[in-house]
Amino acid sequence: MQWYKVFSSEQAMQNSLTMNKPVKLTAGGKTLCLVMTPKGVFAFHDACPHMRFPLHQGRVNPFGEIVCALHSYRFNMETGEEAEQRGGDLDCCPLEWREDGLYVGVA
Repeated sequence: MQWYKVFSSEQAMQNSLTMNKPVKLTAGGKTLCLVMTPKGVFAFHDACPHMRFPLHQGRVNPFGEIVCALHSYRFNMETGEEAEQRGGDLDCCPLEWREDGLYVGVA
């Protein structure tokens, strides 16, 4: 796993992200989706396991799940699990705060 700096500070993150709004991010040649929620920040590969539709085009529902805009598949951003077990789970990426900022781990 390789680690890539996403933000240099918490303030930079808060200035760049909107609560519960998915954002597309590229790190290590991979396209990721990053979401800031009241529970924390989550990162995962930006492709719905069902039909590979970009998850950054989806939305966060009132349950704190990312919802794919194509077929409304719902995923727990903490565990990656698909809510109704109709298909695969998300490929989640770990995030880590370090002295010099927020890093995402990409395999």
